[in-house]
Amino acid sequence: MLNESGRAWSAGTLSLSLHDPAGRRVALSADVANVDIGPWQRAVVPVEIPVSAPLKWDAEHPNLYTLTLELAEAGKPVQRVTRKLGFRQIDVVGPQFRINGRPVKLRGTCHHDSHPLLGRAVTPELSRLDVEMIIAANLNALRTSHYPPIPELLDYTDELGVYVMDEASFCWTPVPDDLRNMPAVVQLTGEMVARDRHHPSIVMWSTCNESTWGYCFDRSAEWVKAADPSRPRSAGLSAWLDVANLHNPLAISRINRYEHLEQPLLFDESLCIWQGIWGDVAEMWVDPGVRDYYGQPQPEIYERFISSRATQGSYIWCWQDDIFCVPGRGLEYGRSSTRSHFLEPSYYIPGRGLVGDAPWGVVDGWRREKPEFFITRKLHSPVKVKVKSIPLPASGQPLRVPVVNEHDFTNLAEMDVRWRLGGEWGTLVCDLPPYSTGELYVQPKATPKAGDRLMLQFRNARGRLVDTHEVVIGEPPASAPAIRTLPRSPLSVRQANFLAGRSADVLGEDFEFVIDHGGGYGNPRQGQLRRVMAYGRHLLFDYPRLHILPTRDAERPIPVVRSWAVSRYSVKIEGDNAIVTLEGRYDDFDGVYQFTITPSAQVVAHYRFTYSGEDMRARELGWRLDLPRDCDLLQWRREGEFTAYPDDHIGRTLGAARPFPHHDNNMPPAWPWSEDPSPMGCNDFRSTKRNIHWVSLRFPEGPGVLVLSDGRQHARAMMCTDRLSLHVNDWYGGTNCGLGEWVMNYGEGRLIKKGEVLESTLTIQMFRDMQ
Repeated sequence: MLNESGRAWSAGTLSLSLHDPAGRRVALSADVANVDIGPWQRAVVPVEIPVSAPLKWDAEHPNLYTLTLELAEAGKPVQRVTRKLGFRQIDVVGPQFRINGRPVKLRGTCHHDSHPLLGRAVTPELSRLDVEMIIAANLNALRTSHYPPIPELLDYTDELGVYVMDEASFCWTPVPDDLRNMPAVVQLTGEMVARDRHHPSIVMWSTCNESTWGYCFDRSAEWVKAADPSRPRSAGLSAWLDVANLHNPLAISRINRYEHLEQPLLFDESLCIWQGIWGDVAEMWVDPGVRDYYGQPQPEIYERFISSRATQGSYIWCWQDDIFCVPGRGLEYGRSSTRSHFLEPSYYIPGRGLVGDAPWGVVDGWRREKPEFFITRKLHSPVKVKVKSIPLPASGQPLRVPVVNEHDFTNLAEMDVRWRLGGEWGTLVCDLPPYSTGELYVQPKATPKAGDRLMLQFRNARGRLVDTHEVVIGEPPASAPAIRTLPRSPLSVRQANFLAGRSADVLGEDFEFVIDHGGGYGNPRQGQLRRVMAYGRHLLFDYPRLHILPTRDAERPIPVVRSWAVSRYSVKIEGDNAIVTLEGRYDDFDGVYQFTITPSAQVVAHYRFTYSGEDMRARELGWRLDLPRDCDLLQWRREGEFTAYPDDHIGRTLGAARPFPHHDNNMPPAWPWSEDPSPMGCNDFRSTKRNIHWVSLRFPEGPGVLVLSDGRQHARAMMCTDRLSLHVNDWYGGTNCGLGEWVMNYGEGRLIKKGEVLESTLTIQMFRDMQ
């Protein structure tokens, strides 16, 4: 307390009142303290307020009390201060991080104060939105990387329930032993502690990030411990203090390596979002599907994290993109030259440049949900239904759904659990303590049928939607779509001779597969595909071909199509089918294609090639199909890591997309991230759909091409200058990033060795329309 006057205060009082979360006044044994301060003096008035059996604060139950302080002189009020506070206790016991006596898993993210137009000077409204979205993503913690945040953010983490690691403003500090820096280091750290220590949501102090540890930071850490012994200290990959900390990667092997520790281990930068600054920019430009592929290895990693004895925290790097629209600057985002300008459709404003570090966020700078948001929400959900289907029960028996409660404090009985089956719905009560497994029993009035889908929705006591699950009852329904095809009629082979040269034509009912026989003007090579027609439309420009996308050069697929030379080919009728065989070579590849064509316009394609080049890594290996640009309605069904995807998520299991949805190019974008444009098609259209059961491209009015698969192939469409390419891959995965976070969990792609034989089969069906 300060007396900023020239006269003494000798009759001052400090009155206190406390109200519980419901607004009821709490009786205090002592609620008035005398204040005596000399002129221009400062005094500390110690006050202890015993409160019996208070409602405790934790992130799942953010119970806040209201403390009101009134300063008066001679009975006349001078100043009133109201502050929210919470009752909670933090302990580090061996490898456990405990809150209110219970071990807690910190499931968090690193958070910057940032916005494309505001820079670092963010508003309270934006900070509240961040906290609300972090909670909606089922995260319970954040790290204020790498500086104390706007003060209001901590009010919101108190109110809404998020554990905070408050970090001092030191990052990449190289000279920690220069004693001239020590006053500034201690002062700035001390000011953070003094400003923020009353917040119950702050459960840890971080003294610096990725800095060279030395004398100045030692003294700073000692001061923090003396000033606030109630909270543990961390030091962002700079030193191990009360908690140990590592940065990327969070991988099963690293969790296992440190399982012996006798202090909590936090990966306070982990599960990194693809960033486009570490050699991965080309793969992100070509295939936004890497943002859905992000989730492929993570369920297993997260499960190991939850079960770990020592690893108690994971903080995703990062919460939002760090991109800024700055007047007078160039398009120069990233940490070196910007080689692929893949962010302009999301951020570009005429008259402003783009600067900043990377698009590394769970959400983008405008706070639109990126694909990683849903993945994060499902991965960190405290309620897990780990099955996608359940057996069809005997008549009169309930549906039984296994469920796991991964809350730290919440019994599942506190939640509002609802189910829906067809037009029927109901509620459930399940008494399931934290970190235990049980079953939900659903007894619908109507008898469920095989293939029915049971929807389960979980809301917490405050009404927030925590998760939604979809469970198939019995055997899943057939995955192939309903299409109309040709009637079965005999195929024939006709020799033709037109201006373009002689050809061998495989003819069916309203269907033709035409192969160049050579000899036409400007067409000396034989065995090239001239056209595939069905239902009056040109459907394929070329044979389905071998496709490889090298990890090191994601913008240049091989083999080079124009290097293909046919050495021998044949066309013949065998039974009901026509067989087309092509032998030939590309640069570094020798082999054969065989196409079996049925009367219903189905083509079963097979290749076998021997690779003669140097060993290489590939992130895609499979087939390429070339179609007309206006055959551009993409539809698919795939097997996902999760169920109940949002309608606009690029990884949804059943979907449709067009390459160029129409919207006004105003910023901030009013459209979802999935519709961000590019010359190759929007994010939704051109992103890889992994583990497909089928994928189709068709003209909007009907005819098209359907690829049938078994859940082990992956499809990626791409609009080219004169055609539309569909890549159907037997192998998909790996990255050119080269850093541990990605290489350890995603690999570098499939190794193709010199002399290796590559072989694959693809099933294509031409159809009249899809029902």
